[in-house]
Amino acid sequence: MPDQRSPDSTVARKEVDAVRERAERAERERPVPRVVVRAFHVRIGRCRGCGRRVQGRHALQTSDALGAAAAQLGPQAVAFAVILNKQLGLSYGKIATLFQQQYRLTVTRGGLVQAVHRAARHAQPTYAALCTTVRGSPMVSPDDTGAPLPHLEFLELLVEDELARRADRLFARRLKQAGIVTVKTLADFEWAFNPKLPKTTLVALASARFVQTHAGVLLIGPPGVGKSHIATAIAVGAIRAGRR
Repeated sequence: MPDQRSPDSTVARKEVDAVRERAERAERERPVPRVVVRAFHVRIGRCRGCGRRVQGRHALQTSDALGAAAAQLGPQAVAFAVILNKQLGLSYGKIATLFQQQYRLTVTRGGLVQAVHRAARHAQPTYAALCTTVRGSPMVSPDDTGAPLPHLEFLELLVEDELARRADRLFARRLKQAGIVTVKTLADFEWAFNPKLPKTTLVALASARFVQTHAGVLLIGPPGVGKSHIATAIAVGAIRAGRR
């Protein structure tokens, strides 16, 4: 059964595959993380005016705890713990075991809970802003009733929009690479100007199927018959078909 997908959809899917391939290559080439242990010398004093205790804090500290709780996880380790717990569903005990075996970091389950809760408090303003943006988006309530879309339909709209944006960016990039400044198609061609032109043949050429057979195309004719327009239309058709 022939493939009924449109050229734009094929281009978008190829772009998604290319993005996935680059991500996988970046993951393979990513350097192995190493454990960095930092010691913070915190100054503690009292205010001369009110007598209140004053404690300094380094920019890389994730907590103000001292004494028995002085060992702290860095921001990258906390972010990793959040991903393992919230996205992958690992328990705090398993995360603690993973940190110990893989990175030689000794941390208790209670310490992980406190670290994740601190990360949640820091992320709360950003999360609230995202919720406000999503609730006010026309994609969530596309009609006059204001009824929200089901989650799957909303996700489908987001994916379709992202694929369309990537297809448009890919199309524009390949037009620039081909040196095409003005997009011209056979739909814009004035066929009545020269009815002797082989319209069926030219439309078939614009589908870029001749590229698969490695065939060449030569446009011959006197000046002013539309050779440049037709050549540009064939090139645009080849780009839309996913050709480079």
